[in-house]
Amino acid sequence: MKKLVRLIYASTLSPDITGQTLKDILEVSTANNRRDHITGLLAYNDTYFMQLLDGPQLEVNQLFQRLLNDSRHTDVRLLYYDQLSSAVFYDWSMQLLAIPPFIKAELCRLYRGFTPYKLTGKQAIEVMEMLRDRSATLLR
Repeated sequence: MKKLVRLIYASTLSPDITGQTLKDILEVSTANNRRDHITGLLAYNDTYFMQLLDGPQLEVNQLFQRLLNDSRHTDVRLLYYDQLSSAVFYDWSMQLLAIPPFIKAELCRLYRGFTPYKLTGKQAIEVMEMLRDRSATLLR
């Protein structure tokens, strides 16, 4: 049986990111993640990406290596990495979420905004779970 892992990273969006770029990321990521049995959520605002990936260790590690060299973002930083007993995040191959205003307010209250580089690993998990839970109806 393959080892499962969870990885969360943060990065800074490249200045030339467009709505079409985000659609392309979602389309390609969904297909590739489905193939590799990876689930995840890519959240973003005007400045940052934060992504959670759950899946087989080898495939998640290989994906992260590709992400490190992706020109659509810079300053990629690993926030959290650990082994899982089962993939539990959600059944999404990939979801893309622009952080909605009602969640921005909560992130400001709890974490002084959506600045992923300032989060501990535990806080990164809390934020991604909050985004998943509070936005589930938006993402379906």
